[in-house]
Amino acid sequence: MSLGVPTIKATASIPARNLSVDVTIRKNADATLPASHLMEINFQVSDSFIGGTIASLPGVLLKNEEPGTGHAFSRGFRPRGG
Repeated sequence: MSLGVPTIKATASIPARNLSVDVTIRKNADATLPASHLMEINFQVSDSFIGGTIASLPGVLLKNEEPGTGHAFSRGFRPRGG
């Protein structure tokens, strides 16, 4: 748990791209935000990462099962510190 709220945390490493990502999903405890859950995505890139950095995350697709087509989740994106 994080901040007393049930939390899902995941880390993925993609060595061929010199990239790793941490994803945290938790129930929203802030009544001022119009969301049931919050998703935080943090990328870590090395100095040799092709492109140098990740400037934005244009969207997230949600899927019910692996072979299915994803549905765009496009509400509420806010860059960290923004």
